[in-house]
Amino acid sequence: MRRRRKTSVSALNTLADGARGTIVDIVATGPMRHQIFSLGLVEGTDITVRAKNPLNKSVSVLVKDRNLNLYKELAKKILIELEN
Repeated sequence: MRRRRKTSVSALNTLADGARGTIVDIVATGPMRHQIFSLGLVEGTDITVRAKNPLNKSVSVLVKDRNLNLYKELAKKILIELEN
């Protein structure tokens, strides 16, 4: 009998600095969804939160050896499964 691992899924904008995980879903639609995909953020991609900047409301992430700064409105549409 296989045990199921408990997984934790959260929106990207709610994660703490240094959190690592995998993108499991993009809940945006229309142009916002297209913008997310054009940045290379697709399901199955590993992602690391580098820092949050409350002054300009952005989240800095590391994806495929690239640093990206995402506005929180965009980041809250990306769901991440956290690594244990």
